[in-house]
Amino acid sequence: MAGKQTQQRSKGREKEEVYEEEFIPYIHKWGRRANLLAVALSFGPALVLLSVYGILPPTGAILGGFVSVIGAWGAFWLVEPISYYR
Repeated sequence: MAGKQTQQRSKGREKEEVYEEEFIPYIHKWGRRANLLAVALSFGPALVLLSVYGILPPTGAILGGFVSVIGAWGAFWLVEPISYYR
């Protein structure tokens, strides 16, 4: 009986080690890449308009867009991280 419990504990430790040493670094690596790609795809068109064509939207339009996004998604930015710990 004691031998079986020891085997179960060692398997549990193995799983934790695989999780910490292999899975987490792998997920972080691909998560960083995906987020950097998302930033490039989000800001890329605006940067092309500015650098190639010299077109810059008025400050009021930029602020208006920012306020719209905050109004629509601001509550989620506050509530979602807290909800993970509930």
